[in-house]
Amino acid sequence: MLRRLSAPILMAVKPPYGDIGPSDFGANDDDDDENDEAPGSKNSPPVSSGSNKWDEGLFGDSEDEYPTLNNVICSQLEETLQGVITEMAINTCRYYMTEFRDEVSLQYIINLHDFGNKKFAEKGWRDYLETMIKTDKHDVYVTMTPPKVFLKSRNIDPKRNVKVQYAAKIEPRKIANQILTVRENVCEEIMQDLQSLRNENNEAARFAKVWTEQSYAAAEKTRRPIRMSNQAESTPNRDKNINELNILVTNYAIDLLRANELNFHLSASEHERMVEYLDTNLKEMTEEFEAKDPAYQHMNQFKAPQMLMERLYHNGLEAGVSVSTEEDVLTVNQLKLAQELFKLRIIVMKEAIRLVSNMSLQSRPYYKMIKDLGGFSRIDLSGRPKYTIIDLDEEKAKEEKLAEEEKKEQELLAVAAAKKKQEEEEVEETIGAGILSSDSVHADEDVDLSRDPNDFLGPVMM
Repeated sequence: MLRRLSAPILMAVKPPYGDIGPSDFGANDDDDDENDEAPGSKNSPPVSSGSNKWDEGLFGDSEDEYPTLNNVICSQLEETLQGVITEMAINTCRYYMTEFRDEVSLQYIINLHDFGNKKFAEKGWRDYLETMIKTDKHDVYVTMTPPKVFLKSRNIDPKRNVKVQYAAKIEPRKIANQILTVRENVCEEIMQDLQSLRNENNEAARFAKVWTEQSYAAAEKTRRPIRMSNQAESTPNRDKNINELNILVTNYAIDLLRANELNFHLSASEHERMVEYLDTNLKEMTEEFEAKDPAYQHMNQFKAPQMLMERLYHNGLEAGVSVSTEEDVLTVNQLKLAQELFKLRIIVMKEAIRLVSNMSLQSRPYYKMIKDLGGFSRIDLSGRPKYTIIDLDEEKAKEEKLAEEEKKEQELLAVAAAKKKQEEEEVEETIGAGILSSDSVHADEDVDLSRDPNDFLGPVMM
């Protein structure tokens, strides 16, 4: 069983590559055709030229003959892609909101389910969208620092600590509709860009061949673009999205190779040695990457898949089928390892394209839910909000005055409580000593009301 991946980063690097410029998917340099010939070694398989025939596999095998993923792995990959692509759509909406200064909506999608910190770690993307769709339109109070022009127009000293508060209306269902629409656009771009993995495999094999026959510097000079970049009418994060998906597909391919899920005619011992060699290479490349400075890591964090393919294929062409160590000789068909990983990337890529194409259909129920719950207003006719000016200096002075009054009141209450307690203690001491006044004694005596009232008067003077 494969582990569930979210958006893994494959830490595998080599010396920095040049920037990839705009090109079409079938880019080909006729000047470098001599580099497309197979290496002189008889054990080396034929390497495809720059023709990039998409109906054929990299090593002559038809892609139609490649094995397919089982239902369990497909379901796992589908759930992973849905979460990752929905997150991409939300981040794209955040970019738009930042550009158009829609801070209210931006803060809403960041704070909902703590998406800004936890993404979909605790609650899935479905719960995130459904919560947004089920929330009605409401007001939120926004406090902001006004520009100096705003203060001067109201004869307020700009040096004063003044804030402006206003009530802004927010429509969660409208935001959810935007996310779903952007997600469909992202899916269309991903279906196009994922096919560039075929070109990446071809370029990695060609690059490794020149690297082996000449040098790394010579190969770097002949580097070819993989896909178009900065295309018109694209979402702003298109390059970043395909780079993340490329890493995800490569990680799935590595996991499939480790698990030997597709059984590429490998014996148990051969598979074990191959996985051990692959893990050793990944560890070395990770250590090389972590040893670089942060600027280098940031610039090359998405180039790992192509670097890995180039390194494995170069090692296969250069070292043949064995790796020698001091203790023993570990026989590993390194070239076959690179070939199988190339094929696995294509297999996962094709399945990912199929799954992404179905994601647009999954948006239909959410559009219907938005409509059934009342929809949203496409145009805000409420006009400009009413601003309330808050002088923080005055508010602070009022708070200090109120705090001082409360302090004095507490002091008076404390004095009264202390006085009352002192009186009670004096009374208790008097009772304890058994000293009572005569007035108190007579007041406590019982009076016989049956006697004649004249008996109490005594002798009367005439």
